[in-house]
Amino acid sequence: MNRSPVFRGISIASVASLICLAVGCASSADPAPGGADGVASASSVQAARPTIVNRTGAALPSGTTSSIRITRAHPGDELVVEAPGHTEVAPGVWEGPEGRIVIGQDAHESEVAKLEAELSSLRGRASLREDVPAALATEIRDKEAQLGVMKATIALRPIDDCSTEPLACSYSTIVGPSSPMVGYPGAFGGGWVECSSGCTTFTIGGMACNEATCTSQVYSSNFVSADTGTWLTGVALQGTAGLGCAAAGQISPPGSTNIGYFNCN
Repeated sequence: MNRSPVFRGISIASVASLICLAVGCASSADPAPGGADGVASASSVQAARPTIVNRTGAALPSGTTSSIRITRAHPGDELVVEAPGHTEVAPGVWEGPEGRIVIGQDAHESEVAKLEAELSSLRGRASLREDVPAALATEIRDKEAQLGVMKATIALRPIDDCSTEPLACSYSTIVGPSSPMVGYPGAFGGGWVECSSGCTTFTIGGMACNEATCTSQVYSSNFVSADTGTWLTGVALQGTAGLGCAAAGQISPPGSTNIGYFNCN
C-alpha cells in the first residue's frame, strides 16, 4: 500500500531562543562569514531556507545506522522497546550513540514534571533580581524550550491503521550535521523508520537551527510496512561550518525525543 506523507509545521519560538543562546547565534557584531572569504554572510545564514528531506526505500546515509527496535505481538498490546547499544539511565530515558533519548509517554510526563519544577525554581530566583544575569536567563529559556519539545511529543498520538500481523520495526532519530543528508554544512533534525513485520503510520518531527536562526518544527506522517522499505524524513538548515548548530528529532510511535547540539558541518 502506498501513501503520500503528510507534512505540517508548528513554530516553537522558545526552542529557537534556546538554541540561539545555547550555541551562540551570529549577530551584527560577529565576524561576517562571507563576502570576500566566499562563505555565507551572517544575513544570508539568517535568511537560509530550510530543506525538507523525504525518502522512501533509499539506503540510509552513513552514520545513521544505530537503531531502536519496537515490537508488538498483537493489536492492542503495549509496544516493547529494545535499545541495543544504549543504557537506560532512568525509566524510559536512554543514552547511546544518538545521545540522550526519552521514550514513551510516562518518561515524557516525568521529564515534563521535572522541567516544570526546575523552571519554577529558576523563575523564583530571577524574580528576586532587578537585573537577571544572562546565564540565568539562558538557563530559563533552555528549560522552557526543552519543556516545549517534550510536551509536543506527548501530543503526537499513534495512528494505528493497518494489519493484525505482529509489528516489528526499527527507528532512529537523526540529530546532527546536515552534510550527510543534503551536502551542505548546517543542521538536520528528523529520523527514519523501517518495519520487517506488520505496518503502522509513523509521525516524525524535526527542527534544525544554525548559528543565527531556527526552522519551525516540521512533522510528517507516513504509512510504513515491510513492503515500503525505509522511510527517512526531516528538515535541514544551512549554517556556517565550524560554528554552533542544534536540532531536535521526534518519532511516534513510541513517542521518542532527542535534542542535540553540535558544530555546523
